[in-house]
Amino acid sequence: MYDLARRHCGGLPGNSGLGHGQTIFVISLTWLSRRGRGGKHESIGTEGEVLVKITVNNNGSLRVEGEVTICDAEGKPFGLGGRTTITLCRCGHSENKPFCDSSHKRVGFQSQVQARDLPPPAPKPPTA
Repeated sequence: MYDLARRHCGGLPGNSGLGHGQTIFVISLTWLSRRGRGGKHESIGTEGEVLVKITVNNNGSLRVEGEVTICDAEGKPFGLGGRTTITLCRCGHSENKPFCDSSHKRVGFQSQVQARDLPPPAPKPPTA
């Protein structure tokens, strides 16, 4: 089971250099196992282990930290060159999509983001 927690970083002590007003999303591992050889479950994570952190930068990019795979529409992965931190474009003007090239600064992209709760997902229609 994964737990998605929101944390507001503005003005918090020890915020690792994040700017005031930035919001981060942290995916933490509460329990994860896989079926190993012989059908036995093996633990592959520990309580509270952070897997991926996504920071929504005001007026800028999405900063993704952690071991991630970014795929195109056909499922082919982008080569990240061993990077564990990347930035993704939110403004739509990057010449290197889906990655950010700081075009948001040139075009004056404005988008202030504050964390909020999403409504529950709509129920899926029954299948026949």
